[in-house]
Amino acid sequence: MPGMPEAAADDLDALVLAALAERVRIPSRLPEHVARLRQRAGSNARGQALADLVQGWAAVHANEHAQAERMARQALEICRSLNDTAGAARALDVLAASQLATGQLDAVGPTLAPILAMARTERAPIDWCFSFSRLSKLNEVQGRFDDALRWHYRGLAAARESGDAALEATSLGGLGGLQLSLQNLDEAATLLQAAWQLVGKHGHEWAHTWAVVATNLMMAFDRQGRFEEALPLADALASAAYRMSPQSRGKCKLFMAFVYARAGQPERSQPLIDEALALEPPNAAPPVEWVWAQAQVWNRQQRHADVLRICAAHHEAVARGALAEAPFPQDLVHLYDEATLAHEALGDAAAALRAQRAMIAAERKLVSMATRARRTTLQIQYELAAVERERDEARRREQASALEQARLAEMNAALHQANEAKTRFLAAASHDLRQPVAALNMYMAAIKLEGDAARREGLMQRMEQSLHALGGLFDALLDVSRLDAGLVSVNAAPLRLDHLLERLVAEHRLRAQERGLGLRLHLPSYPLLTSPLSLPLSRPLGAPNAQRARSSNAPPAPNTSARPTAHTDAALLERCLRNLIDNALKYTAHGGVVVRLRALSGAEPPAWRIEVRDTGPGIAPELHQPVFEEFFQIGNAERDRARGLGLGLSIVRRVSALLGHGLGLASRPGRGSCFHLTLPQHDALDDAVPTAAKEPAAAGPRLAVIVIDDDAAVRDSLGALLQRWGHLVLSGDSASAALAAWRRAGRPALDGALVDLRLRGGANGLEAIAQVRQHTAAAHLPALIITGDITPPRLALLEAAAQPWLPKPLLPMPLRSWLQTLRPRAASARAA
Repeated sequence: MPGMPEAAADDLDALVLAALAERVRIPSRLPEHVARLRQRAGSNARGQALADLVQGWAAVHANEHAQAERMARQALEICRSLNDTAGAARALDVLAASQLATGQLDAVGPTLAPILAMARTERAPIDWCFSFSRLSKLNEVQGRFDDALRWHYRGLAAARESGDAALEATSLGGLGGLQLSLQNLDEAATLLQAAWQLVGKHGHEWAHTWAVVATNLMMAFDRQGRFEEALPLADALASAAYRMSPQSRGKCKLFMAFVYARAGQPERSQPLIDEALALEPPNAAPPVEWVWAQAQVWNRQQRHADVLRICAAHHEAVARGALAEAPFPQDLVHLYDEATLAHEALGDAAAALRAQRAMIAAERKLVSMATRARRTTLQIQYELAAVERERDEARRREQASALEQARLAEMNAALHQANEAKTRFLAAASHDLRQPVAALNMYMAAIKLEGDAARREGLMQRMEQSLHALGGLFDALLDVSRLDAGLVSVNAAPLRLDHLLERLVAEHRLRAQERGLGLRLHLPSYPLLTSPLSLPLSRPLGAPNAQRARSSNAPPAPNTSARPTAHTDAALLERCLRNLIDNALKYTAHGGVVVRLRALSGAEPPAWRIEVRDTGPGIAPELHQPVFEEFFQIGNAERDRARGLGLGLSIVRRVSALLGHGLGLASRPGRGSCFHLTLPQHDALDDAVPTAAKEPAAAGPRLAVIVIDDDAAVRDSLGALLQRWGHLVLSGDSASAALAAWRRAGRPALDGALVDLRLRGGANGLEAIAQVRQHTAAAHLPALIITGDITPPRLALLEAAAQPWLPKPLLPMPLRSWLQTLRPRAASARAA
């Protein structure tokens, strides 16, 4: 709002809503709300206008309508000048309430018209409830009872939407009273019982609401002749009615007088009737309820002439339009009934007959009205249900749209993160690939200029180291691609975790010793360290656990009846653990590393946890997620390859997710790190642990191999290596060229084919293999695909074809392993 901080504006609106809620609780407290609002508003014009609104409501409830209209118009002018449509609507509502109370019925509709033109979302539900109630009362006093019901039901719906139980109870009680006046007794009873249940024990806090509900419920009991239930309510109302507005209080006292008179206590009726009349505006004609209530008491006191006098005065007031409200047929039935009794008592049979006929006509009208009220109520309820269904459907569509928008936003965020990760990935991969390639170029140039054989040998060893680094990077990239493509299958089986961990720790012990670090393994039957910082700073690990357990100071040997066995894929789990141990040793400068296996107590199903703890620098909490991303490294902006490539933890994350093993990290800067995997326990005592593949032997028969690659450098270097190993090489840049070389060589029997996946002209290696097999009549010729394209689609293609393959750059050892598989077949063919 202009000139006011948003927080302050919200505070004022909250105070106004609290004041509006007070109207159905204890209206006499409204001046207190006015004081709070004025103090909070200070010199703010809108705040003072809101205080004027609440003061206007207080004046309405106090029957001070001149002041109410003045405050309403004052607030209306300020709110309109500030473009405060909600505040202006509240001011109009105050004005309409005052007009209605003072009988300015023709002015009420135009006053409320701007409010009805507003969208439902522009006002709070509590505001709509009050406006709808005002329109209901307007139609009621004008005798348009169908419209009165419609507006009252809309007010009830708004009250329920507000979530204010007191407001809902007030609406239920008022609507129940209207249905009671229309003789729709079943619906009235349902509404009033629901209101009474809401009121519950809130009589003291919800004085106004309680009085409205209790008054109408008392009259419902009276209509049913249940005086023993009506009288206690009348007694309770006698001490609580003072908290109602003067107009409501007058009606309440008249109804109490009627109940006392019908229950045989007329002496209690007259004071209430007198008090009710005193609450009416000066010089106003008494309402019809006062006439029949007073007539009932006077007939019982034998004052029949006075009864006829006030009845005649009432008819005269009706004739000249002096009454503020149109009477309900039920009121007319009571009135003509008392007039009939008075005429009969005075011996005027003709007048008694006329009064009786008028009473019967009023009863017929009452029955007709009751029938119409029931039919109208059913129609209104059906219409409201349709509106609610439409609103619920709109909300459902809105929620679905919001969910879809949230999903799209999430997808866009994920895409943005993926693009950033891709950019980071490509930048890091490009750097890490260029480094060894650049080193190879330098070494090659140096070898060409170096005349000393020993120095050339040293340069060649360094070239080999660069090639190994290059191969390691390609292997890691290949692992990432295979995992992302879903081409890595899980072969789960029972696995002895202690055997696996003992082997891995033994393999890494020498590296730990070289770095001056401790490396320990703790199994469930061994003492556990409470903190990685308690590791020795320099003493390397001595003998394995199995040997140390036999020393005099060692703990007892493990209980073999409880061997730590898990159900997992041995190869994939080993890859995860190797990466974690390598990473811990790489980043730990002092202290050491603990590999710990323990059972998780209370886990369901039972589980093992493998922890790799280090005394390294630790990881800040905000980096716990990024460390598992590709090429992410802490404190290695220069991309020093000695500190790894930043792919190890990324592979661990992918493999652990594939295995379904929980992966976690606990770390704080300066306190070391603990990476852990959680695996399901297995009851089997299986000792089988997969063993590493043996180095293939180099010896064997001479093989005839076709090589197809459209890169001349790759083709020539591969051919030179195969020839150096003593094999016959038939090569070409396509299947046709390689087959031509095969024919020129005299069509020798082929033992295998090495084929690039992507060839010129859109051809691929799978097609080239099929062509070679067809033209050489070797339908089962072994073939190996070599490829530098390790994207998920290409890997999926190879997986679907069940075709063996190796990534580029092709390293000697895996190539020799594949050639070794060809030797038995070649030897058998030679023997045949």
